Amino acid sequence: METCLTCDRELTRDEIALSRKLINRGAAEHKCIACLAAYYRVAERQLHERIAQLKARGSTLFED
Repeated sequence: METCLTCDRELTRDEIALSRKLINRGAAEHKCIACLAAYYRVAERQLHERIAQLKARGSTLFED
């Protein structure tokens, strides 16, 4: 299982997908929602909403 680059927490598939979508699609290292929120200075809720939007648009990076 992959872990967060910043805090070493175990990542979900959606966290890996969001990290790839926001940072670099080909990235080998990823960040969890909390660390992405801190990095981009947004609320975690906003990132969860972004995941829902991307899923609704049919992005194949995310789980159903």
